Amino acid sequence: ADIVEACSKQNPPCDPTCIPTGGQTCVKYILMSNNENNEIVRMTHFCGRVLDDGNTVTKDVCRTQKNNAGFNVEVCTCEERSLCNGTSLASKTYISFSMLISCLVFSILLRE
Repeated sequence: ADIVEACSKQNPPCDPTCIPTGGQTCVKYILMSNNENNEIVRMTHFCGRVLDDGNTVTKDVCRTQKNNAGFNVEVCTCEERSLCNGTSLASKTYISFSMLISCLVFSILLRE
């Protein structure tokens, strides 16, 4: 809610949310340090397309990869179809994440 308020005060106002289209889902990406506390280094939400073994993911799922370049990476998708980045995303189911997809997402986000 803080980012929504901050955006409403901008001139012109911005919209920090998005609505998934064309095979996209709401995506939450979390980069955590690879230490015993797993501190969050970066967390971001966006509309995007996630592939798993070449297939587009269209349901709620979380995947985690441990020790990817010194970090733990978690990517979650959500079927929510309105206000991605909002505060009310559905709960997630955790399963292991393939090395290829997490490396791809990690490298894309580092380019931003």
